[in-house]
Amino acid sequence: MRGMLVGGAVALLLVAMAAPVAAAPKSGCPATASGWAETSVGAATDRIWPGLLDPSAFPGGPSDLEAVIAAEDRNDDGDVCLLVMWGEALNPRSHWYRVGIEILGSPTEQFFVHDNTANAAGG
Repeated sequence: MRGMLVGGAVALLLVAMAAPVAAAPKSGCPATASGWAETSVGAATDRIWPGLLDPSAFPGGPSDLEAVIAAEDRNDDGDVCLLVMWGEALNPRSHWYRVGIEILGSPTEQFFVHDNTANAAGG
C-alpha cells in the first residue's frame, strides 16, 4: 500500500510540474526563411491596403481592413504574422501578374495573416 502511495505521489508531482510548461504560449512566427514576418496589426494594414485588387470589400476603408486583421490577433498583443506571396516572384505570363499590372501597376500579391502565438485561444 505504501508503495502505491509513493508511486502515486511521484506521478502527481510530475504532472503538476509539467502543467505550467504545457500551458506556456508559443510565440513568434514560422521561420523567416519561409517568408512569414511578425508585424503589428497597423503595419500589416499599411502593407496590405495598397495591394488590394478590390478595396470595395472594405467599405470603411483601411479601418475595416484593420478590424479584420485585428480579429486574427487572438492573444491581443497587437502583433500578427504576415506572409506576402507572388509579387515580383509571380510568372510574368501569369493571368494574375497581368491583372495586378493593369489594376495596380505592379504584380498581384497574396496576403496571409495569422496570430503570432501558435496556441492562442480562439477559432
